[in-house]
Amino acid sequence: MLQAINLTKGFNNKIVLSGLNFEVLPGELFCLLGETGAGKSVTMALFLNLLKSTSGNCLVGGFNVSLQPAKPKSLLAYVPPVMPLYEQLTGMENLQYFSSMAGFLDWKPGDAQRLFKDLGLAQELLDQPASTYSVVVRQRIGLAIAVSRDAKALLLDEPTQHMDSAAAEEYVTLVKAYAEGDILGQPAAVLLATSSAEIAAEFSHKVGFLKNGKLVDILEADDIGRREYVERCHEFCPAPAVA
Repeated sequence: MLQAINLTKGFNNKIVLSGLNFEVLPGELFCLLGETGAGKSVTMALFLNLLKSTSGNCLVGGFNVSLQPAKPKSLLAYVPPVMPLYEQLTGMENLQYFSSMAGFLDWKPGDAQRLFKDLGLAQELLDQPASTYSVVVRQRIGLAIAVSRDAKALLLDEPTQHMDSAAAEEYVTLVKAYAEGDILGQPAAVLLATSSAEIAAEFSHKVGFLKNGKLVDILEADDIGRREYVERCHEFCPAPAVA
């Protein structure tokens, strides 16, 4: 569903991504693990067609995002580090607006109520303006919008960086459920960019180690022991020392 083929991006004669190759299938949560500046956000921008690759291709559902932008856009949903919402609109109104922009015009209050319940969101948030929402609520609203759009692929760029560890784990549990089809009703391909080894090690089906714009390695949880999988993630992206 999501595929990078020899993906390369340069700015002002400086290469920031070099020959990335990976694939994310429906049912998979693929974590792109790397420190700040590794190239994670640039990779997301290329899949969203916000940037043009210097060489190589991004495919979504087999469609080239640069050459056939309309179809990939209809398949994708995106959650940035802090989900931008229309502050004066309620949760329900934001859901209706974003789903209608994707062509889903029959999103009803009952659908939203069930979705909020599935995502652990209080029902009263439906009627509250987005200006009152915490970051945690905003990120869960981002997932709700992806579900309302029936997105077959989901891109998340450091979606937990403003959360504490407990909230981050709850959130990525929902993301993994989304990938596996427990929320949407069908599996989806999920690409999550993170600098957290804990998130990658505990929740991903696959992890790609990104350093200085190069994909150093890709590991699949089912191919190696759980202990080695966790250790490799923590070795590659160790937690910062506490002063």
